[in-house]
Amino acid sequence: MGAYKYIQELWRKKQSDVMRFLLRVHCWQRRQLSALHRAPHPTRPDKARRLGYKAKQGYVMYRIRPWWPVAANARCPRRELRGLMSAGSKSRGLGKGHKFHHTIGGSCRAACRRRNTLQLHRYR
Repeated sequence: MGAYKYIQELWRKKQSDVMRFLLRVHCWQRRQLSALHRAPHPTRPDKARRLGYKAKQGYVMYRIRPWWPVAANARCPRRELRGLMSAGSKSRGLGKGHKFHHTIGGSCRAACRRRNTLQLHRYR
């Protein structure tokens, strides 16, 4: 088994003791760095190689700390329940009329699940 294959197998077993420890250490290390910094080498060299990365001049990698707007924030109370999320109202299953008057807030996941589930209520 080559080095890249070995790393790939390690990353497949994320719940193993070794990977849990490594992920915890990496998480701590990244928190100590600035929000935007240049990475000396990729975290997963096997995956980076598969995606086209080569360790040669001209290839640069930056890590950016993601920032997500927290919906359940103290500054915007019950924002997700009032249907004020960044996703569109249609994708969250919101609308007007008698079929939508029970919907409170709505979510992308629930709407997607509802659209892709075969419901046989009337045939039971």
